[in-house]
Amino acid sequence: MRRGASRLGSTTRRGLHRSRSGGSTREPRAADRGRGDPAEPVLVVDDDPMCCRLIATALELEGFGVKWTTDPLDALELLRTGRYAVLVSDVNMPHMLGTSLAAQVRKMHPSVPILLVTAFGDRQICAEAQALGAALVAKPVQMDVLAATVRELLQERVEGRAAL
Repeated sequence: MRRGASRLGSTTRRGLHRSRSGGSTREPRAADRGRGDPAEPVLVVDDDPMCCRLIATALELEGFGVKWTTDPLDALELLRTGRYAVLVSDVNMPHMLGTSLAAQVRKMHPSVPILLVTAFGDRQICAEAQALGAALVAKPVQMDVLAATVRELLQERVEGRAAL
């Protein structure tokens, strides 16, 4: 990424692009309804731009609204100012670990489901994810597993609200 370029972005079915707002421009198709709520998009955070875009694109192709960023500090700002259905975050990132980001999200938005993605899933990471109530998926991510896990987290969130 060139210096000074925006780290926020979104994906569309037609291709990848960047936008200053990080918002998605794709209108949901009829087949997409019920899969994800574009009003509360999934927030994807990964310091590797290619991986971040890949995850975002895979989720959009499954019908989810998606915002993404390659910087966990940007993600915190997005989380302070917006609503998100699910947080999907890499664990190993500069400036802030995904587990630290998840802990801060828990304080700001306790009901937001969190999915941590890591290539280094040792016992400590597994224990931290469990303590945070976060799901954990290993890299390389199988996109069907990723989408199914996000759907599952959303369903658990809906069922949790219904129980209240």
